[in-house]
Amino acid sequence: MCSRAVDPLYVIKTLPAGTDGLLIGGCHPGDGHYQRSNYRARLVVDTLKNILSQVSFGEDRVWLRWISAGEGSFFADTVTEMVEHLKEKGPSPFRELWAV
Repeated sequence: MCSRAVDPLYVIKTLPAGTDGLLIGGCHPGDGHYQRSNYRARLVVDTLKNILSQVSFGEDRVWLRWISAGEGSFFADTVTEMVEHLKEKGPSPFRELWAV
């Protein structure tokens, strides 16, 4: 799926499930099949971070990284870095709010 297809509503709907963070990966700016789509993804992520920070989710729990298909080790390193970051931050602040 192209990073352009990220809809903030999809992300917000995951909060009750206890989402701790979100990594959105897209082609480098100007690359990819839809050459301008990653610019739209940047705007969407900025909007999403703004919304989530207003509800105390923490914008540092949402990462946008430009990763091409040929950068497998960079992708793996990014995932590892994000997991470590989220472990330090602890669980989502919404996990207890919506615990059943």
